[in-house]
Amino acid sequence: MKKTAKKPSWKEVFKTNLRACKFFYKQYPQTILSKICYVVWTSLSPYVAIYLSALIIDELTGARDVGRIQTLVIITLSSAAVIALVTALLKKWQSTHNDGNFLHVESLFVGKMLETDYVNLDNSHTAELLDKIAQHQNSGGWGMYKILDDIEGFLSGVLTILGGIALTVKLFIVKVPEGGSLAVLNNPFIVILFIALMIAITIVSPLLSSKAGSYFAKYADSHIMANRLFSFFGWLGYSKTCATDIRIYRQDKLCDRYNHNKETTFCSKGFFAKLAKGPMGLFDAAGSAVSTLFTGIVYLFVCLKAIGGAFGLGSVTQFISAITKSAGGMSDLVQIVGDIRNNTPFLNMIFEFLDIPDNMKSGNLPVEKRDDCDYEFEFKNVSFKYPGSDNYALKNVNMKFKVGKRLAVV
Repeated sequence: MKKTAKKPSWKEVFKTNLRACKFFYKQYPQTILSKICYVVWTSLSPYVAIYLSALIIDELTGARDVGRIQTLVIITLSSAAVIALVTALLKKWQSTHNDGNFLHVESLFVGKMLETDYVNLDNSHTAELLDKIAQHQNSGGWGMYKILDDIEGFLSGVLTILGGIALTVKLFIVKVPEGGSLAVLNNPFIVILFIALMIAITIVSPLLSSKAGSYFAKYADSHIMANRLFSFFGWLGYSKTCATDIRIYRQDKLCDRYNHNKETTFCSKGFFAKLAKGPMGLFDAAGSAVSTLFTGIVYLFVCLKAIGGAFGLGSVTQFISAITKSAGGMSDLVQIVGDIRNNTPFLNMIFEFLDIPDNMKSGNLPVEKRDDCDYEFEFKNVSFKYPGSDNYALKNVNMKFKVGKRLAVV
C-alpha cells in the first residue's frame, strides 16, 4: 500500500500552518475572527456554571443561609441566560461566515487559475497537483478545510486547560487537617506525583488516538485511488448516457468486480480493515482505556482529600468537573497537534500550487479612453512555444482585432 510523504519536522509544521493561517486571515478575516470569538466564549463560559454550582452546594451542605442561597441562585440563572444569549449571537456570527468555507477554499484555487500564466494551466503537473488536492480534500478533509478546524480545536484546548487550572489550583493548595492518616496527602511529593500522573495519562491517551488516526494520513494516496474507482464504477449504472453501452457490452459485470470485491481498500477484508483489526484498532482501544484510568485517578485523589476534611462537597463537584473538562481540553489539544502535523504535507501541496511562478510579463502602458469604443489590438510577429518544447506552437503571428468584428483563429 502506497504511503504519502514522510512526517515533517516540527519547525516545518509551525512554519507551514502559520503561513496557512495568515493566508486565510488575509483573504477572509471575518471567518477567522468569528471563529476565535466563538471558541473563546464557549471554552470559558462553562466554568462559570461549575463555580456557581459549587458555591450553592457548599452553602446547602454548610451554613444553609437562605438569603445567600437565593442570591447565588439568582446569579446562576442570570449568568446562564446571559451566556446562552451571547453564545447564540456568536454562533450565528460564526456560522454565517463558516457556511461559506467551501466557496472560500475553492476561490483560492480559482483565483490562482485565473491569474496564472496559461502555460501553467496547460501543464500536466499542475493538473495532476490540482486533482490530488481535490481528492485529498474530498476523501479526508485534508488541506485548507482542516486548518480551520485545527484553529478552533487548538484554541479551544488551550483555553479549556487554562480555565480548568484556574478552578483546580485550590485542590493542590488546601491541606488535609493534621493528625489523620490522610494527612500524607499534604506531602509535596505526593501532590507532585498525582499531578505528574494525571498529566502523563492525559497526554498519553490522545497520543495513542492520534497515532491511530495517523494511518489515514499516511495512506491518503490509497484513499484517492479507492475514491476514483468507487466514484466511477459505483455510479456508472446510474448514467443514462452510458445505459446502452453498459447493456450491450455487459459493463455491469465490470462494475461488480469492483463493487462486490471485499478486499478493496475500504471493504471488510481490505487494507484499512486489517489495520483496524491490528495496530490502528489497538492504539485506539488503548487510548480509550487510558482515558478511563485518568477519571479513576481524579476521583481517587479528590475524594481522599474530601474524606480527610480538606474541603466540602461543593468543592468536590467543582474540582472533579473542572479537572475532567481541562483533561478533555488537554486530550483535544494533543490530538489537534497530531492532526496539524498530519495535515502539513497536504498544506505543502496546496502551497506548491499557489506558489507556481508566473513568468509572463504584463504591460503597464495606459489605454486611451474613447467614447466611441473604436479600439484596435494588433499582434506583430508573436511566437509561443510550451516550456520544455523546441517546437513553436505559434510563430511570427500577425493579426488585428477590432471592436465589433469577429475573427476565428484555427
